[in-house]
Amino acid sequence: MVNWKSKYLAMKLKYINAKYKGGSDFDLLDQDIQRLVQEAVFEDKVKLINEFLELTWRGYNRTKLGELTETFKEFNEQLDCCYETNFGRSGWNLNRSKIKENPNDIDFNELATIVERMKSMGLQKNPHGHEWDGRYSDE
Repeated sequence: MVNWKSKYLAMKLKYINAKYKGGSDFDLLDQDIQRLVQEAVFEDKVKLINEFLELTWRGYNRTKLGELTETFKEFNEQLDCCYETNFGRSGWNLNRSKIKENPNDIDFNELATIVERMKSMGLQKNPHGHEWDGRYSDE
């Protein structure tokens, strides 16, 4: 998955740094651009985690995974640090700091590929409304 927003902001940062060396205004601009890039990357990670969980929550689609079964198990274990199950198991909330730290070295590019393969196999989200509640457990 190519994040064009991140690539654009990174290139813009390189351009600005090459054109203007020094200056406090540009230092602030540099910090803002770096923050925007980090936020865009974080948002992509959140989106991927949610898509994966929506397709696989509580074993949904497990029997339809075929050759992806082992890959599903690996990612399911790796992502375990990034979310907590809500009361009643109706969904989950995410852990912002764990997603940023990535303690399990999750390969988000590979996760994006797996999610796309699941979708191309015709797998659908769990129809019972199991989804992210929009909250972070570490706030």
